[in-house]
Amino acid sequence: MMFTPESDDAAKAAARAAAPKRLAVVATALQGRDFLVGDAFTVADANMFWWLTLAARVGFDISVHPGIEAYKSRCAARRGVQAALACEIEQAGR
Repeated sequence: MMFTPESDDAAKAAARAAAPKRLAVVATALQGRDFLVGDAFTVADANMFWWLTLAARVGFDISVHPGIEAYKSRCAARRGVQAALACEIEQAGR
């Protein structure tokens, strides 16, 4: 797990160092597309949305990639994604 409190400092530093390059790859992949694979939302998008959500929570600035911000907004607007987030929030509160 990349962003867990149990991660050692070296793992956290490596993840932080790699993140900008990974975000640039995602931004390039999204150019001219609504989703990562084809024209429809897939499990790849669900996974990427979650990664982007976690990245934002630990301080990564995705605003340097407007295409990624728009993508994250498209994903977040989906009813299934909203339901999954609500479930996560409920589980975290227990």
